Amino acid sequence: MAALNRTDAEERAREWVTGAAPGAEPVLHEFDLGWVISARYPVTSPDRLGVPSMVLDRESGALVVGGTLPPESIAEWYARGFRPPPQPEPAGPVPRQFPATMSRLTVADRSWVARSRRSDTDRIVHPIVSTFFEAMPATYAERGAVRSAEAAVFSEFFLAEEVARHEAGRPPLALADARELVRGARLETFRITEDADPSSGTIVRSSLPVLLFLDFLGLSPEAAATGD
Repeated sequence: MAALNRTDAEERAREWVTGAAPGAEPVLHEFDLGWVISARYPVTSPDRLGVPSMVLDRESGALVVGGTLPPESIAEWYARGFRPPPQPEPAGPVPRQFPATMSRLTVADRSWVARSRRSDTDRIVHPIVSTFFEAMPATYAERGAVRSAEAAVFSEFFLAEEVARHEAGRPPLALADARELVRGARLETFRITEDADPSSGTIVRSSLPVLLFLDFLGLSPEAAATGD
């Protein structure tokens, strides 16, 4: 198919916003590879749960979930083929690392590990993960859940899959793909403290937001080790 132009993009944006966010207007941020499409509600509209922005690829016409980052950040991430940015060397003393948690995600016969993050700038979070936690109703939300080890390990797993798909010329990961990938997965989370602390290495029970995230991915709460 021919590459999309601005008129095509505006039409696709209107179609998507009409279906995904009735009452909102489309806002387009153009970059080299396409457009980031966001839905903006009128200021007079009652508070509504926002929807994640989408990326419209200029060449393929594909709509890809971009997440809840600012449009400029989504564009940069998409241009990197969903690869995280290089991590700079610390300019000063390394912040205190403990206490923390580490999660191990086992899918089939492979495992991924990640530790909890101490700030929102540690690593980019995959849109499937960030969109869920940032859109969670306040009734269930817990501060820092998106920086938990459980969220981090799923994010790293999905990011690795994005890189593999990009290198193989396959489309980016959709939610249905993610749910299929983690079918039968096992999640374990461990406490990390100073070596002298006897609780270091013990299993930590996952929080309610994490259990809801497992359900969102089609996994039962039993997929997470409880330490009981």
